[in-house]
Amino acid sequence: MIRLSNECFLEIFSYLKQYETLFSCLLVSRQWFRFVAPILWSKPLKDFSDARIIRIYLSLLNIEEQVSLIPFDIILPNGPKPLINYASFTVSYENSHLNESIEYWIEKEGRGSRNFSYFDDEYYSVTQTIKCSLIAMLLRTSERLKSVTFKGYDYGLFKKTLVESLYRNSAIKEIRLDWLNFDSDDIKAITDALFKNTSLKSLSIRYIDNECGKLLAEALYEHSVLSSLNFCYFNLGDEDGKALANVLYKNTTLTSLDLYGSLLSVESVKMLAKALYNNSSLTSLNLDNQLGVEGVKLLATALHKNSSLTSLNLDANQLGDEGGKAIDDNFESDDYLSDSDGGSEEFDAYWKIERMLRNIRKKIRKDIKITFAY
Repeated sequence: MIRLSNECFLEIFSYLKQYETLFSCLLVSRQWFRFVAPILWSKPLKDFSDARIIRIYLSLLNIEEQVSLIPFDIILPNGPKPLINYASFTVSYENSHLNESIEYWIEKEGRGSRNFSYFDDEYYSVTQTIKCSLIAMLLRTSERLKSVTFKGYDYGLFKKTLVESLYRNSAIKEIRLDWLNFDSDDIKAITDALFKNTSLKSLSIRYIDNECGKLLAEALYEHSVLSSLNFCYFNLGDEDGKALANVLYKNTTLTSLDLYGSLLSVESVKMLAKALYNNSSLTSLNLDNQLGVEGVKLLATALHKNSSLTSLNLDANQLGDEGGKAIDDNFESDDYLSDSDGGSEEFDAYWKIERMLRNIRKKIRKDIKITFAY
């Protein structure tokens, strides 16, 4: 009988998607265990919440990561540490399942002397502090971690660990930062780390102040490997728009830019439109915000030249007839509707813009996807 190679075993196990099946494979032999354990622990909280995983993760915390938990009298696991560092296999984690798993663990065994409940004000602080410590541990121990999400943390421990990981970890491909209480010094540390990191492909940042946004944009000017950038819910002033425009000028690898909900000044739109006019790498652009008629007119000129976009989102931009016609005129369309087919004024305007968009698709490429809300 021909003996299967390790590569064949790995290929076979990669097709076993059910966790129950993989768990049963762990008990077959040590060789199978070495194949299956990394698969099981690569995304341990992807499909379900489990307090046992939190217990194992907590047993791997170092002294610094445990210190922040002391004020809450949390009962940490005191048994022997696992013989294998399962956290080192982690590739990504599901943010919501991590939250739920921590809550389950607190309910079952982590309360300590305090009898706080889900409805207590302190409960949120406890769960978030545990979460910060766990993420800090994952960033420290896992050399395979590719995707990390930070949401709503105002604790200092993970910030330091994030920066250190960006410097040394070449596996991280995607970072998402939401609702973070970063000051300019924190952002400066992260941007300095971004200069050194050449593996990051996707960066999503939402709900941080303008000064931080400007610093990040300036850092991305030199970061030549990023392919996806999400800047949502910023109030982008002239300087911020200039910084982002410079990114579009310099960065030739960026293929997706999402500015959803970011209030752009007219000058910012002007600079972004000018950069878009010359950009030949961007394929997806989300401008779901209130550009208004003037902003749409500026964008129309850029659309006339740009040949790389395949997806454009213009929702919530208050196009109106004037804005819609500005885009249509830039494509030299003689088919813009001047007469309606009947119905209400709003209904007529909707179909005018819809027909204008069909003209744009016809004159650029048939595969471009343009969405809007009138």
